[in-house]
Amino acid sequence: KLVEELTDGIAIAHVSGGNSPLVYVNSAFERMTGYERHEVLGKDCRYLQGNERDQPEIALIRTAIAGGKPADVTLRNYRKDGSAFWNRLSLRPIAIVGEPLYLGILRDVSAIRQTEMALDRTAHFDIATGCLNRQSFIIAAQRRLATHTGPALVVKLDIIGFHDLNAGYGYDVGDALLLETG
Repeated sequence: KLVEELTDGIAIAHVSGGNSPLVYVNSAFERMTGYERHEVLGKDCRYLQGNERDQPEIALIRTAIAGGKPADVTLRNYRKDGSAFWNRLSLRPIAIVGEPLYLGILRDVSAIRQTEMALDRTAHFDIATGCLNRQSFIIAAQRRLATHTGPALVVKLDIIGFHDLNAGYGYDVGDALLLETG
């Protein structure tokens, strides 16, 4: 009853060869994924990744399970309706009556992940053009030039009278020109 009342999803799976069929999920797991228990019991959790089974975190999960170790990862999963959500997953090996199992604690961290991505975008990209901002451009250019052999060309564009354009026609027109130039 206690596990059923948790707000985090709980999933317990057998550890058998390359598969880990689910033997238990709680109500929070059902709410988070949109799948009912009868639809998931006996299935491996891999169906939640949809077509994104190449996420690096999945390799970490496989390595942890193979070694009987715990794992903590954040990966993108998909609900029954096809909508994506970011899942913070804590896996812990357990044994019940000598049977090896894995306990998974799932937390939907989509809002946190979206905020992180928005902050990252704001930190690295110009809002008006969507191009790298000055600092991010310098870092990217330094990385590229460090591995690039041969001559390189960097072109700087300056829009003459841009201040007057903004003053005369407004920032919306100036932003549109920057976007097209970018």
